[in-house]
Amino acid sequence: MHLDLLSSFIAIADAGSLAKASDKSGVPTSTLSRNLARLEAELGLRLVQRSTRALTLSEDGRQLYQRTAAQVQILKEELELAAHAKLEPRGLLRLTAPSSFGRVVLAPLIAEFMLRYPEIEVEALLVDHKINLIEEGVDLAFRMGALADSSLIARAVGTVERVLCASPAYLEAHGRPQLPADMHRHRFLSLTRDLQALDLVSGAGQKQHLSLHACLVCAPADALLPSLLAGVGIGWVPGFHVYESLRAGQLERVLPDWRLPPSTIHMVYPSARGTPRKLSAFIDFAGQALAQDARFKRG
Repeated sequence: MHLDLLSSFIAIADAGSLAKASDKSGVPTSTLSRNLARLEAELGLRLVQRSTRALTLSEDGRQLYQRTAAQVQILKEELELAAHAKLEPRGLLRLTAPSSFGRVVLAPLIAEFMLRYPEIEVEALLVDHKINLIEEGVDLAFRMGALADSSLIARAVGTVERVLCASPAYLEAHGRPQLPADMHRHRFLSLTRDLQALDLVSGAGQKQHLSLHACLVCAPADALLPSLLAGVGIGWVPGFHVYESLRAGQLERVLPDWRLPPSTIHMVYPSARGTPRKLSAFIDFAGQALAQDARFKRG
């Protein structure tokens, strides 16, 4: 028995006439009438009583309707979902992220994403000021730290550690700080003038505030990295910038028993209602990739 035949029967039963069923379903009356006749022939039952004004269900028709109407609706919805799932996401996806994070993390992520979804075009705005997503027509933003209250959806996707580090050569030449107060005797490198104050927390929960003078102020973080590697001094940078350098021994953690408070990285996007497939595809892809990325796990 074809789903179209049952669907036509249910549409006629709901509307009470061929004409009304045609208006509601968009199926021609001739098709509805033909499908009804085929269904009755296949079942060997008279399902409706025909009159000049209306169609009413026979007893057999009422029983069939009661048994099948809900199930047919569920099946049609499942078929629509399955068909929708096959649609390849496409269109222009506009993203924004802080410039340093964008170059180091987002750019490779976009490359992988576009290989998986070749029908999606991407425009990435890598800027260090916050963009109004609605006004600028941006689909999604990566943001670090505390978020302002808004109507946007925020999904936490990882932790950005702030790493205090220096090159082994610098530490051999100038000594390794043992206590936070020792930092005052060292050359300090900072991302901005506003970031020369450090709030350190020990593993035991002890807190220490430091106000330091920077001999070098340089941003974004990837621009500060060459000076750290060259042995100019001690500085802090987001952990994803120095993850590989720490593993390779090119940089070394300073005051390893003390940590700077981490930041949470969020994907921020408009209301989830009616999320375009291009955006939902990226949210799932990026969320999974960052969740598996060791650079964004604490410790």
